[in-house]
Parts: sequence; structure tokens; C-alpha cells
Amino acid sequence: MSEFKEIKTQEEFDAAIGSRLQREAEKYEGRINELNSKIETLENDKQSLEDKIKNQPDNSKKIEELESKVKEYETNSVKMRIANELGIPFDMADRLKGDDEETIRKDAEIIAKFMTNDTYVPPLGDPEGSQKSEDDKYKALLKGLEKGEE
Repeated sequence: MSEFKEIKTQEEFDAAIGSRLQREAEKYEGRINELNSKIETLENDKQSLEDKIKNQPDNSKKIEELESKVKEYETNSVKMRIANELGIPFDMADRLKGDDEETIRKDAEIIAKFMTNDTYVPPLGDPEGSQKSEDDKYKALLKGLEKGEE
């Protein structure tokens, strides 16, 4: 081992530990440069993504258009379902008015009142009279003649 040498001034201290500080600085210098290059790359990527975001077209009109179509399809579906439930013809389902199911149902109930479901009930008796055979006609004629003789 070397002899211990007392350090009395700042310059002597700096000279004694200078080589060690230099080795430590070199040790971390490569890592610092690597991290600085990564930071620069990330900042460039961030800037390019921000530019892409700014250059994107405004899709709000298209979104509104698609949302209105979806709402229209849902409303038509509700109208058809309610028309089927209340016995309204499907051709009349388009005439139902309302924005939500409750108002459409109220309108459909009003229309359903006017569209009575009259089904034809056949008469209980034969409207043309009973269909008798030819013999029955002659029998009736004979009965009429016999009554007349009395």
C-alpha cells in the first residue's frame, strides 16, 4: 500500500479524486446519451402523432348522420312491433307518430280504435231457403192440393 498523504487544500482533493470522478462520469455517459436519444425519438413521435390528430377530418357530421339513421331504424322497429301487437296493418305502421315508445303506442291505440276488426260471421240459417230435392217440391204441391179439398 501506498503511504497516506494528508490533503490540505481543495485543489489537492480535486486532484486526488479527479481520476475516479472521470471513470464514473465515463461509466454513465453512454447511458445518458442513450436516454437522451430515446427522449428525442419520443418527442419526435409525439409531435408526429399530434400532427396526425390535427390533420384528421372532422367526423362529427358523419357521426350525427349515422346516429340519426340508427334512431330512425329503432323507431321503425318500435312502430312495426306496436302495429303487430294492436292489429294495425303494416302499411299503416309508417303513419304512426311519436319519438318514443310511449307516444307511438298512444297514437297506435287511437288508430286501432278506428280500425275495428270486423270479421264476417256467417248467418245461422240458409239465406236462400232450404235446399230441397225435387221430390220435396212435389210433396209440398200435393199437400197444398189436399188442404184445398177440405
